[in-house]
Amino acid sequence: MVLLTDEQKKQNKQNYNKNYYEKTKQRLLEQKKQKIECKFCKSLVSKNDINRHYRTIKCIKFQEFLDLD
Repeated sequence: MVLLTDEQKKQNKQNYNKNYYEKTKQRLLEQKKQKIECKFCKSLVSKNDINRHYRTIKCIKFQEFLDLD
């Protein structure tokens, strides 16, 4: 049985993470590019930025308008 030093363990983990990212990078980029419709103002926004969009002036005004109804 081979015992690994802390440095070797760290290097193995870094290699594993790097390989995993390389394998899944394309899928992750596609997910970030997906456009979804805002439930308040019906704007098309990337899935990655929807929470930031909810805080924009445009969307906040629509949210307030919908709350009045």
